[in-house]
Parts: sequence; C-alpha cells; structure tokens
Amino acid sequence: MELLRARLLTITYFTIIAAVLVVPYGELVKRAQTNELAFSTRNKQLYLSDFVQFYTCGKLVLEPATRTRIYDPAAINKAMPVAVPMEDRIIPAVPFFIVLMAPWALLPVDTSFLVWILLSAICMAGGSLLLLRGWKEATPLACLGFLTAILMAQPSWFTLFIGHACFYQYLFLSLFFFALLHKKDALAGAGMALASFKPQFAIPLLVPALAGRRFKLLAWGAAFELGLLALSVFTVGLDNTIHFPALIAKYEHDQSRVVPRMICLRAIIERVLPHQATMLLSWALFALSLAMAYYLWRRTMKNQKLWPLAASFTITAGLVFSPHAHVYDAVMMGLVAIMLLPVNGLFGFASLSRTRKLLCTSLMLYPMASWYFFVGISEAGNMIGYPFAVLDLLILLGILAVFKEENRQEETAPKPET
Repeated sequence: MELLRARLLTITYFTIIAAVLVVPYGELVKRAQTNELAFSTRNKQLYLSDFVQFYTCGKLVLEPATRTRIYDPAAINKAMPVAVPMEDRIIPAVPFFIVLMAPWALLPVDTSFLVWILLSAICMAGGSLLLLRGWKEATPLACLGFLTAILMAQPSWFTLFIGHACFYQYLFLSLFFFALLHKKDALAGAGMALASFKPQFAIPLLVPALAGRRFKLLAWGAAFELGLLALSVFTVGLDNTIHFPALIAKYEHDQSRVVPRMICLRAIIERVLPHQATMLLSWALFALSLAMAYYLWRRTMKNQKLWPLAASFTITAGLVFSPHAHVYDAVMMGLVAIMLLPVNGLFGFASLSRTRKLLCTSLMLYPMASWYFFVGISEAGNMIGYPFAVLDLLILLGILAVFKEENRQEETAPKPET
C-alpha cells in the first residue's frame, strides 16, 4: 500500500511539473523566435534583460578606448547594444567577471544570448549530475527527475529568461562541494575562486575549509583568486580593480528601492527599519550565520553522515542572511534538494523521521511554491521577495532540527565492542 501511494504521488508530482513547464518555457521560446529575449519594447517602455548588461561589459573590454572605463556611466550607455536613455547607470559586477564577458560580445547580441542560455542550462545539468552521479550514485531516471524539478522552479526559469549568471554560480558551488568531499583541493579552490563573482555567496565557502583545516584548499583558492585579480588588473587596470569595493558599497546604499524584491532576510527587516540600519544588521546576522556554519562543520569532523546537512545549511544560510540576494539566486536551493532528498524521491520517504519528512516535503514543494510567490503575491503589481525569505528560513530551521536529531542519534548509538 505504501509503495502504491508513493507511485501515485510521484506520478502526480511530475505531471504537475510537466504542466507548469509548458507555459513559462513556451514564452521563452516565443521571445527567442521574435528576437525579443535580449531587449524588447512593450507599451513604449524598453525592457532590457540582465544579459544586455553582461554583453555591454564585453563590448567595453573589447574596445581599447573603453577598457579602463568599465564603471563609467557614459561609456556604459554608449556601449549598450540598443539605444537607451542616458542614465547614471553602473554594472555592479566584479572586474574579473566583466573581463570574462568579452567573448560574448563577439557575436550579435541575440545569438549570443541564445548561446548563453544553452550554456547556462548545461552548467545547471553538469553541476547537478556531478553531485547526483559522483556523490549520491543516483540512477539516470532519478537524475532526470531532479533536473526536471529544478528547471520547473520559477528562479530557474527567471534566470534563463533574463539571462542572469546564476547557473554558472550553481556549477562553481557544485564543483566546490564535490571536490571538498573527495579531497580534490585544487578543484575546490578553483570553484571557490570562480564563485567569488558573487562574493556574498563565496565567503561562506571559506567556512568548511577552515573548519576542516583544509589549508591546501585555501592556498589553491587564494592562488586562483590572485590569478583572477591579475587578469583584472592586466585588462581593465589597477584603479578599477582596487576601487570596486567602494563602488559596490555606494551602489548598495542607493538600492533601497529594490530591497523589497530581494529574497533575503534584509527584505523583511527593511520593512520596519531604516535602510542603513538594515544593512548593518544584515551583515551582523550574516557573520553569525557563518559562526553557526563553522560549528556545524566542526561536528561533521566526528560524524561524516552530517556532511550534507552542513553543506545545505551553508548554502541556505548564505541566501537567507546575505545582504544581497535576488529571486534568481534561489536556484542554489536546487543543490540543497540534491543533497537532502532521497535519490528515489517519494519512494525513500518511508524510512525517514518525521522531521526529515517535513524538510524533504518542503524542498519538493519548493518549485510550485516559487511560482505562487512570483505571480500570486505582489505589491503595486511588483513581485516581493519576503515569501522566499520566509520559506528559506523555515527550511534552514528544518535543517538545524534534522542536524540536531541525527547528531543525537549518532552520539547515543551503542558503540561497537573492541
């Protein structure tokens, strides 16, 4: 009876996922056919995808006259592949990321965007399979199920629709955790360094390395990071490289209007506190989450079975307590699902504790919930991010509860006689 129920639930689950996939990805295909992915005009308003900004970065780097003006609003406006209103705009990307965008500007913008989307999807699949096959030894059918569910989630569709770089980050995080587990320090260091194009999500990766005294890994990470910094200095100049932190601090100070659309705890706090106070509190909570992650990782030194929970906490806490996280960043919850869900899905629920069942159920419902948050909850017609923050916080608390439960079970289990 239990097996039959699991089969029916599994069929229902993936039927819903397949039905949901058709509509948003149909819109993606439709816009690709009409060359309206990169930019379009609707109701006399110009819509620009995020990829247009990345493409513009590439154009700035390829042109010698603008190579050292990558943060100059006048140069940015002029380099845009479509005529835009002259604004005091900057592209808030780290210097090495801007340099790495140069090849994309060699193609026409629409063609380049399609290649970008294809490679993004490949990165998601590659990162997922690296963990599913190289760590959890999932069957091909289970891998297909995970990939389909991850693609169905609203953050995944949105990442591809606007051409953001989150699936590249997804791959780098996958590389890091895969290599961390298998003690491949150079690969883990490369993943850590490349992930620093979003620094707020790379900082937590230092925690497991420090907790495990993986100094060789940290050395490799530092070496790769220095290489990326050298590439930046050589290409766009020392001034752009060393002044980026001050530039991004000013940018964040001016971004209070977009905070309601963020999916981190900051989006909730700023509803009741002033902008500057919220930033300070967000950084303080971020630091506390790193300390908590360090404690969990130290516990895994004694009990390797807790490793997936510590890794999941690190990723989820990075989203919840980061001072800057948008809806597309939630694609990283796909990694959490891979780490925590049984590879046989609903068929594996029977052997789980009640606490773990609740946690796994919330992860399986995440793709559907994300669409409700996107289209069903808004203010003045704009998406708001705090429902994502609330759900991620509940998942984080669930991870801690399961960690405590399984750690206690391990400590109280009878030790084998010697």
